[in-house]
Amino acid sequence: KNIHPGGEGMDFAGISVDRLTILAKANEQFDRFIYDSLIVGERRDSSLPYRYQWELGNNAGFLQIGDDRNVRFDFNPNKISDLVKKEIVKLLRCFNYPRLSRVDIALDFYNVDFTEYEVIDLHSRFNHVYRNGEMKMETYYIGSNKSNLQIRIYNKAKEQKLENGVIWWRVEAQIRH
Repeated sequence: KNIHPGGEGMDFAGISVDRLTILAKANEQFDRFIYDSLIVGERRDSSLPYRYQWELGNNAGFLQIGDDRNVRFDFNPNKISDLVKKEIVKLLRCFNYPRLSRVDIALDFYNVDFTEYEVIDLHSRFNHVYRNGEMKMETYYIGSNKSNLQIRIYNKAKEQKLENGVIWWRVEAQIRH
């Protein structure tokens, strides 16, 4: 169901996976994939523990490799075309011992103002609230950015610079393993 901003009542617009991070060991097919790939850009230096990095088109993600052949593949499944999906399947065949190390899940809500709600965390996690000049919540963090679980609640309409009374809030869960 497509939900458009501006309607009556609270609308749950949907759930999506916003980010996936896969760690693996590059196999013997990896170098050939990079050479032939249609999706990776030019190689550039990366930060440790990785040596090189390639960007995916459309700001969809990146691929890193270290001298030890350890690979990190980080991407947003929402930003990839059908061609890129096919290339990602080829890339995954170049990995030995792949494991999912991070998943970001997003829930979008229209026509509900989250500033009118109180967030209660039943666990003793770090939390921080950013408020605007009227002391209304704009972003709420539950859990630190280094923890295995961090939840972010924020004004997506403001982030996207949408006007005309659009009310759009996002709840994101960042899960690491």
